[in-house]
Amino acid sequence: MLKLVYLVNIFAAGFIGFISILNAELASIVVYQNAFAPSPVMQLIGSFWIAIATISFIGVIYPLKFSPILIFQILYQLTWLFITMLFLKNEIPIALSIAFIIWAFLIFLAIPWKYLFQEKNI
Repeated sequence: MLKLVYLVNIFAAGFIGFISILNAELASIVVYQNAFAPSPVMQLIGSFWIAIATISFIGVIYPLKFSPILIFQILYQLTWLFITMLFLKNEIPIALSIAFIIWAFLIFLAIPWKYLFQEKNI
């Protein structure tokens, strides 16, 4: 299941990253459902998502060693959800928010927690 998570990250984060970098107007419509106006910030976020996709590519090769990136991914997704729900109540991109909730839950299930917290790995 861990490799599957990395593969989905490669394609989903890669797609969103490239669309955000190459065409912020299209990303505003497709990814953010017109909740946010196109801006250079979308390109910055796109580069972040490309980084997640790239690290996930390496994670396919070394799944256990790169699993801490998945914890980071859960943290940024839940932080984004919390901030947008708290401050942008009327402008939340619903589809992206639902995808983040589901994906964060699935990642949580896939993370090899026992491996990460073994004494020899600390």
